[in-house]
Amino acid sequence: QSPTVTISTDHAPQTIPRSLAWSPNGEKLAILTQDGTLQLWQRDGSLLATLKTDHTLDSMDDHLLWSPTSEQLAILSKDARPRPHQTQEEAAKEATVWLWSGQDTPIKTIHQAQIFSMRWSPDSEILALSDNSGGLTLWSGDDASLLKRFDKNFEIILDVSWSKDGQLLFTRGRSAVRSWTPAGE
Repeated sequence: QSPTVTISTDHAPQTIPRSLAWSPNGEKLAILTQDGTLQLWQRDGSLLATLKTDHTLDSMDDHLLWSPTSEQLAILSKDARPRPHQTQEEAAKEATVWLWSGQDTPIKTIHQAQIFSMRWSPDSEILALSDNSGGLTLWSGDDASLLKRFDKNFEIILDVSWSKDGQLLFTRGRSAVRSWTPAGE
């Protein structure tokens, strides 16, 4: 039987854990705290890295999604604070997505919208996001750059799924399922 390891954050309210996720290889645990800090822990309980997002988290609806290779991490947080041109109701529907691309890279803000689905390609090269605009965006897992934007689907894309070989991307709307290639065909 393996020993139990207790990971403790300091007891200040801003360091309360909001979300956690084990990497697919079982070697790293990501913990996202209320102050926007991402802590990466090794399986033995030793701290691997501490990284910072660009703001505190105001929602309890935060998600961490490891890439299949356990090298990158997508962070989604519903953001209840309105920007200057938004009402509180509009802001409550919006989310921010950050992408951490590996050990020595900072966390980058990559998308702000009402996010419906977020999925990694099987090879961890591409993160696909669908949002309330009906669009689908593909982001590089290596450097968090925008690879492709498919504007205006026939309807809002509610879910995204990759084929096992990563050659096809399937999207589901309210009434149809469509297939795409990452090149947009």
